[in-house]
Order: sequence, then structure tokens, then C-alpha cells
Amino acid sequence: MKLLFIPFVAYFSAAALAAPPVPKAAQKQDLHQIQEEVKRLEGSLRTAKQTSASLSSELGRLEKLMKLQGLEIKLASMETEKLEENVQEMTMRKDSLQQSIDNRKRRLRQFLSLLPTLETRSPIARLTNDDAVYLNQYRAMVGKLLNNDRREILSLHKVLDEVESLNGKLSEDKERMLAHNDDLKEKQAVLELNQKMKLELLGKAKVEQVDRLRAYQAAKAAEGELESMLSRFNVASELKRQQDETEAKTEVKKAGAGFLARKGGLGLPTEGKIITAFGRKYDAKTSLYTFHKGIDIQTSAAAPVKAVFSGKVVFAGKIGGYGQLLILDHGDQYYSLVGQLGEALKKEGDEVKEGDVIARSAADSTPVYFEIRQRHIAVNPVAWFPEEARKLSSLRLGE
Repeated sequence: MKLLFIPFVAYFSAAALAAPPVPKAAQKQDLHQIQEEVKRLEGSLRTAKQTSASLSSELGRLEKLMKLQGLEIKLASMETEKLEENVQEMTMRKDSLQQSIDNRKRRLRQFLSLLPTLETRSPIARLTNDDAVYLNQYRAMVGKLLNNDRREILSLHKVLDEVESLNGKLSEDKERMLAHNDDLKEKQAVLELNQKMKLELLGKAKVEQVDRLRAYQAAKAAEGELESMLSRFNVASELKRQQDETEAKTEVKKAGAGFLARKGGLGLPTEGKIITAFGRKYDAKTSLYTFHKGIDIQTSAAAPVKAVFSGKVVFAGKIGGYGQLLILDHGDQYYSLVGQLGEALKKEGDEVKEGDVIARSAADSTPVYFEIRQRHIAVNPVAWFPEEARKLSSLRLGE
């Protein structure tokens, strides 16, 4: 019976549960150098004169830039794979810890169920009839064993919490790397288009590709402006969150509660059909494959557009490529964006509730654009709608 209570928490030491190794420093340095070189070459491409001599020079730089970006994509993919391995390892460690906790609890229950049997059947029962001291010693021993097991279970729970926290951080890093990889693939497509354009110019071909590239660059500039704005909102939101924690340290607030808790239960911002899905798609205007970071909803003219959740309007205005745009801050660095509007009915600083009419669609029935972002990373908004809303789509949105 005593063998059941040999301590085994040491097996789960901090060393055994240490964070997995990060990618090699040399690899990170190579990636940083490549990114700096990419920026330099991109700058030179933008400023080069459109002459025959400069076009030949630019083609050489393009070829070098494409090789560098190919290597950058390869290194970023390697880092993503490493993060995936680390996430899987943390998941296995978490499962192992939970199993150990369950085993310890089960053994405790078995021991407690045997206590009445021990008092009636063991030699201790005869000793207690002769001398009460032995009974007290027996009870003290049992109490000590139970306290020891309780401490071990609490210790295992603490380590389990640390592993879950680390696993969450690794998952966030993985999502950021996946988003970065998508951006790199877009840049690679732009370089290929640019190279094709230069060759056509050298052969005195039509310059339609110039307009396409400019349209893409304008769209990316608008997207960059939007993401820069969201980054500023994130900084302000984080400062406010820290201030709130300082003023009310006893308040326990689960991160993401509220908006995150409604995932799978939000309504569409306007009645209609989802005609363009989230994800990679071909853009006929630019002849490029781009990553569509939201959805387009076909609705009637001047249809009401509603807030999908309560929040605060942090931007109301026009941004190239998005048209008339409203950005709502829903707390915990979650944002919803509605663009291509006909009329905005709310202004910056307004507080809104779920279901409030905040805008109207365009009079010419231009589809309403909708995004959900966590921090500045776009997430698939379809996953936030219930099954009934998804059925309104004319697309296969599960892909």
C-alpha cells in the first residue's frame, strides 16, 4: 500500500517542460538580411526611369530580387514548420500532464475508499484497542500522505497552466507566420508580373500591365494604410487594457470574452448573399492572384447595414480600395470593418450596440465589403456566422 504514495512530481520538472528550442540565430539573421535587401531592391524598382537602358538594368535586379524572395519564402516556411512542431510537442506534453493528474486523483480515490477496510481488517485495529497512541500515529500518517498528494496535484496543475499558456503563444506565432507567408507569395506574383511587363516594354508591346501594376500598388497602399491604422488602434487598446488592470486588480477578465464568445453566432451585417469568399482568388483587374481578406455581400440598394456586435466607431471615412469605410472596435483587439458603403450613419467616437443600423449600402447596389480582424490579422468572417447565415451564400465557403 505504501508504494502507491511514492512521489513522482520530479519527473515533471521545469527542465522537462521547458520551451522548445527557437530557430537558429544564424537562420534568423539570414532572413533579416534578405528582408532588408528586398526592401532596398523594391525601392530601386519604384524609382528607376522607364528608359531602354534602365529597363535592362531593372530586369537584372528583378531576377535577383525574385531569387531572394524565393529564399525568403523557403526560410519562412521552415520557421512555420518548426512552430507547428513546437505546437504539437506542447499539445502532447499538456495531454501527458492531464493524464498524470487524472491518475493521481484516481489513486487518491482508491486509497480513500480503502480506509474503512484498513481500520477494520488491519493489525492497526487491534493496536488501537490496546494503545490509542498507535491510532493517532496512523491517522497522522494518513493525513500526511493525503496532504502530500494534494500538493503534488496542485503542482501539476500549475505546470499544466504554464504549458497551456506557452502553447497559446506558439499558436499565435504560427498564425502570424502563415499570414506573412501569404504576403510573400503575393509579392512573388507582383515580381513575376513586373518582370513580364519590363520584357513587353523592351519589345515595344502594349503597356496595359503598367496600369494593372499601378492598380495593385494602389490597393496594397490602401491596405497598408488600413493595417497601420489598426496597429495604432491596437497600441491604444493595449494601453487602455493595462490602465484598467492597474485600477482594478481584483477584477478577473477572461481574454476575448464577449466578442470571441459569440463566434459562430454573429449575424450578417446586411441581408443578402455572400458572393466573394475569404481567401486566395484571381483579380481580373490586376491579373494577379491576391488574398481576399474579407467577404463581399450582395444586397439591395440603400439597404441597412448593422453592427454585428457592440463596440465603438474608431474610424469613419474613405480609404482607397475600400470606399466609404467604418471600423468598429469590439474590445480585446477585435475589429469589424464594413466598406463600399453608400452612406455612413455613425461618426468616429460613437458607441453602438449589436444590431444598430450604422450605414446604408450604395445606391447602385455595390456589394458591401466585410472583414473581421484580430489585432491587424484578417480572419475568415464566415466562421463567425451561424449555419443559417452561411446557407445564404452562393459559394462553397467551407473551402
